Order: sequence, then C-alpha cells, then structure tokens
Amino acid sequence: PKGAVRVMETSDFVVFFEIKINENNQKQIAIRSSFYNKSKVELTNFHVNFGVPEGWKIHSQPPTSLTLNPYGGAPIQQVLFLENFGDFELSMRAHVSFMFHSQK
Repeated sequence: PKGAVRVMETSDFVVFFEIKINENNQKQIAIRSSFYNKSKVELTNFHVNFGVPEGWKIHSQPPTSLTLNPYGGAPIQQVLFLENFGDFELSMRAHVSFMFHSQK
C-alpha cells in the first residue's frame, strides 16, 4: 500500500504497516497491518498475535479474514492501537500461525 512500510517478510507472506500517530497525543499510535500471500496457495486458519514491551499497551481489532488469499488476492488487514505509558521505546513481536494445505 502507498505510504506503507514493509516490516516482515517470509517465504510465504509479507507484512506492511501503515502508521498514524495521534496528533493530540503523541503517545497513541494506530497501525493498519496488511498481510499479503507470496504463494499460489491460500493460507487458512491465519492467526497473528502481536506483543509489545513493558510500558506499552496494545489493543487489536479482529482481522478482516482468517484466510490469506493466493498471490495477487486481497490481503488480510488488522488494525492495532498502541499507547505508551511512559517514555518507552517501541518494538513489536509477532507470532504467526497458519495452515498450508493440511500442514500447520
């Protein structure tokens, strides 16, 4: 997506973030994550868990789908809301699981 930053890439998928900082409160950040499939096979039962360090709080909306369409198809998108409760540096971890054919 235009203005997005590639934040993670594997042999199966790539993830982009679109980041918006709250103009009225610089400690609040909204991120729209977009997951794109790199293979010709749909990835089903697609789940992502995000983690942030101490001092940060994260709230995530449900993903748009649990099926990642084959290459060229629509992405899975998920909106994340983050808030810094101090002056802590932000880093994120993501745990991704999915089914490729019948393998997890």
